[in-house]
Amino acid sequence: MHFRDLYFQVAGQNLGKPVGFDLLKDAVVAGLPWLEEVCVWRLTHTPPTRQAKYILFDDRTSAYNGEYLVADISFCSALEDEPEELLFALVKELMHVFDPRETWIDNREKFVAFLKALQNTPLDVGNAVLNTEHRAKWMALLVLCPKPLRDSIAADIREGRALRSEVAEKFGFPGWFIETALDDYYDEALRILTQ
Repeated sequence: MHFRDLYFQVAGQNLGKPVGFDLLKDAVVAGLPWLEEVCVWRLTHTPPTRQAKYILFDDRTSAYNGEYLVADISFCSALEDEPEELLFALVKELMHVFDPRETWIDNREKFVAFLKALQNTPLDVGNAVLNTEHRAKWMALLVLCPKPLRDSIAADIREGRALRSEVAEKFGFPGWFIETALDDYYDEALRILTQ
């Protein structure tokens, strides 16, 4: 399975509303033969970070067994105060299962380098690991708001049947989400990620 397969599976359902996280999680596990399971963990941070993160690890019980890759998604419990932000955060982290293997952060050195790049926001736009963050954001946006739903929302707003804030509330999207989904770049992101 590639992201485009997941996207077209979701878009083909044409539910008229966003899909749930569990449906996406189950589709990813069923579609990726190398992925054994996705576990979601609620963590309490002091002070709250209001973030989620994705870690992929090999959970084999013996060094003699084959790879048993598990995706762990953890989120700060403070995100539960805003369910729409929590949904987006979980889906964005889930989209990291589509990251190219060479960008996987699978050792300490890669993790430290990633944190430095994230902290310093380097001008090197070719940074593959940071690029996966942007791609995951757009993948999450596309599966939560596939083109048929996006076009329906755009028509409602354009024709004055709804305000952006009303649409965001109706569908359980973060406030910023509709603005991004209605941006002209949506079609370009869709083209790039589903080719």
